[in-house]
Amino acid sequence: MKKLVIMLALAAALIIGFQGTSHAVLGVVDDVPGTDVTFPIICEKGGTMNTLWTIADVLYVGASAALYVATVESDIIYDDVVSWTSSDPDALVGDCQSLVAGMSPVQQAALEMTIGGRDYYVGYAIFMNLSARPNYTFVPWVYLVDLTRGFASGFNGFAAEEWGLYYADVAVDDTDLCEYDPADIDNDGVVNECPTASLLFPRYFILNDKPETWNWWILMYGNNDPARFLTGYICNEDEDCISLDIPVPDELNIIDVESYVPASIHAGYPKAGFGWFLNIATYYAIEGVLGWSYQRAEGDTVAATWDVIHPIHRVY
Repeated sequence: MKKLVIMLALAAALIIGFQGTSHAVLGVVDDVPGTDVTFPIICEKGGTMNTLWTIADVLYVGASAALYVATVESDIIYDDVVSWTSSDPDALVGDCQSLVAGMSPVQQAALEMTIGGRDYYVGYAIFMNLSARPNYTFVPWVYLVDLTRGFASGFNGFAAEEWGLYYADVAVDDTDLCEYDPADIDNDGVVNECPTASLLFPRYFILNDKPETWNWWILMYGNNDPARFLTGYICNEDEDCISLDIPVPDELNIIDVESYVPASIHAGYPKAGFGWFLNIATYYAIEGVLGWSYQRAEGDTVAATWDVIHPIHRVY
């Protein structure tokens, strides 16, 4: 409990330090139509887990978009052009398994990642609107499914409202962009005008040690940073906490949570609690942090098997 009180005091100090600053909030997932779209894609190599998506053209503009697929380290390894019709509201559907199946072996290999001893294709999709910008026409829905094993969860993809991926509610005027100004050269009293999330609070719940039970924290940044890491605490639901650091060097990071949950705060299953982390980076880009907690539980029966995806709470 003492550690948690100290943590909350530090959080209060950070929040007070940010007061009085007026700027747009960037990289925040607010559920409105956007000009461009991005979201993580994950599918199991030789298996059944898949990412499905539907992107609606809600303004009937007959939009087209450049589709890019990038690795977790933001190397673009695939591109295409996709289109919507203009006569009616139109939805474009797709999925990770089909997309990867159409790639070359070299492209597929670039997406391969092992998580918890299982191989996946992991990266992120980008849909860059080729119509007049901005037009606020795309609404994305994403599903992480493994239907043969009884799992299906959804989350909203990120729609950039004005221009450029990861930007939400940012003015078009370039002078309104944020800046990282440690020397306070512009003498406005603000060191970090780039509101990348300073605090992250991800949830975890690990039901048992069955092979289909796991938790992932999925974090998307706007840049790669080899020195970036999360520092803070993992706490159980009795507020017993232990400090640790978690590296997050890539633009897309998938954290296998159980490998970081210490036995010292969990005598057995279920293991449940939350993380309290400062986001420490070499520099704080204008792009924000997008995050989800994927909790998957294999029960003793089909009725007791479930999964859920929570957006990760953040403080700017």
